[in-house]
Amino acid sequence: MKKSIWLILFSILFVASCNNPQNKRGKKSESKMPPKGPVKVTFSTPAIKGYGDMHYFKDVAVQPDTSMDYKILFFIVKNDHPKKVNFGLEHMARMINILSAAGVKQDHIHIVGVITGKATACATADSLYKKVYSVANPNDTLLTELTTTGHAKLYVCSQALAGMGYDQTYLNPNVKRALSAISTVAIYQLKGYAMLQF
Repeated sequence: MKKSIWLILFSILFVASCNNPQNKRGKKSESKMPPKGPVKVTFSTPAIKGYGDMHYFKDVAVQPDTSMDYKILFFIVKNDHPKKVNFGLEHMARMINILSAAGVKQDHIHIVGVITGKATACATADSLYKKVYSVANPNDTLLTELTTTGHAKLYVCSQALAGMGYDQTYLNPNVKRALSAISTVAIYQLKGYAMLQF
């Protein structure tokens, strides 16, 4: 009897310590990059100029197949650093740059971005972004580059816009409204697009 009481008490204390935010095991690990090594690598942006830095390596185990069609959906929901270019949009540019550097022709690259949640502001006009974050929209030029140079399609969730009290007049002209993010993501996945979430 005493043994089972002690076992129950130990279990309660163990669970409580794991849930304690001060406890390292229960704490979320911070995603810091390790320090840079001595090898110097030059990065380039072959297709989307100035965005999506990458370095092309010929001698790697997996390379893009230039005969394939690349149907990729970026589901962009975060905006952790509003004064910097959005991480998800930057990765859209990197994907286009990587595929282009590997020799994939433009008509084999089909990239779609669906913006919602905290990332919704990234799709807004510069004037509105300034009111919200006190800086010009850092994504402005990239949105243009993605839809013209990169031939990507960009959609923003109308439900998120409505929830924030905005409409079409507050949008960046390179972004189109979708009825909702969840339906658009489902539609493109059913069309065979691979989804990457940021």
